[in-house]
Amino acid sequence: MLLLSRAAWSSLCLAVVAMAAELTQDQVSWTRREGEAVSFRCTDTDQCGLIYWYQKKEGETLAVILSFEKSLGQVQKGYNHPQEDDFSSVLKENSWELSLQKVKASHSATYYCSCLTSGRTQ
Repeated sequence: MLLLSRAAWSSLCLAVVAMAAELTQDQVSWTRREGEAVSFRCTDTDQCGLIYWYQKKEGETLAVILSFEKSLGQVQKGYNHPQEDDFSSVLKENSWELSLQKVKASHSATYYCSCLTSGRTQ
């Protein structure tokens, strides 16, 4: 069985002058078998314009998988992540989802999200 985890990144949220965005991840961990699907979700207060999804494998540095730009309504790739084509992302109201349709053992990692608003990373 494959364990995929993610932790809330709320502690990294920075206050923006006269406005603060709160970004939360609702699940701490998922367990999936290879070949199953999994989705991670981050919810914000409707102030994020650009969301970043990161993967952190044990013993490796944090790596950007992809981003999703709200104004364009599309996924941005090109961060040179070796598995970027395995992932997709969508925006559903104020929830951003990162999805894997078929989990592989190589996806075992911790997943994080962050957002950009008013020129500052949240």
